[in-house]
Amino acid sequence: MAKAGPKTSSSKPHTRRKPARALHSTSEFDVDSTGNAASPKFVRPSSAEKARPDRVLARARRKPGRPPVGAGAKRIQVTVERSLLQRADDLAKRENVTRAQVIARGLRLALAS
Repeated sequence: MAKAGPKTSSSKPHTRRKPARALHSTSEFDVDSTGNAASPKFVRPSSAEKARPDRVLARARRKPGRPPVGAGAKRIQVTVERSLLQRADDLAKRENVTRAQVIARGLRLALAS
C-alpha cells in the first residue's frame, strides 16, 4: 500500500499552524479599507454616555411575542369531544374569531353564573 504524500502546511487547521505562519495568514486583515495600517482605537465612554438610559438595549432584553392581555395568558392542553370542538370551530368561523376566544368566552359565561 502506497503512502500518501506529506501534508502541506496549508492543510493543517489554523490552530495547529506555527505562530509565524498563522500571523502571515491573517495579515490581510491588518489593513483597513483604504490600505492604511489598521490601529484600533478604544475610547472609554464619557460619564454622560454611561449615565444615559439605553432604550435600544432595554427593548432588546424584552422577550419577543404577543403583548400580555389582562394578567397575561397561560397555554393549556384540554381534551374536548370532537363534535363539541367542531361546533366551537364553526362558531369561531361565523363570528370571525379564534377558537381560543370562543373557549375563553364560554369559560367567562360559565364562571359568571
